[in-house]
Order: sequence, then C-alpha cells, then structure tokens
Amino acid sequence: MQVHDVKARVSGNQVIIDVSVTLQSGLNGKENIHAIEKVKELMKQRHNSLMTLVETKPPVR
Repeated sequence: MQVHDVKARVSGNQVIIDVSVTLQSGLNGKENIHAIEKVKELMKQRHNSLMTLVETKPPVR
C-alpha cells in the first residue's frame, strides 16, 4: 500500500481523517476491504479519530 495524501480536520473535539492510498495490484476484493479497514483501525488507535475516509486509487502499471 502506498499513501498519497493524508488530511485531518476537527469537528468539535473529534478528528476526521481523509486518506488517499493505492492498494497493491492482484489483491482480491476481500483483501482490499481488509486493508482499508486496517487503515481506519490504525487511525482510530493512533489519533482517536471519529471517522477515517479512505480513497483508493488504482495501481499504476
């Protein structure tokens, strides 16, 4: 996974994070979903984020 951009904003006392990533080519749908969920989990643990929005970009060939 390659991270392209990370933006954060505050809503009240909560953090909302936008992450743009490229996932590895060759992953199936279930693996892609697992990777996205892992990003969301890490952001919640490390930054106490209320919500993490993950934008995926297709791999460059």
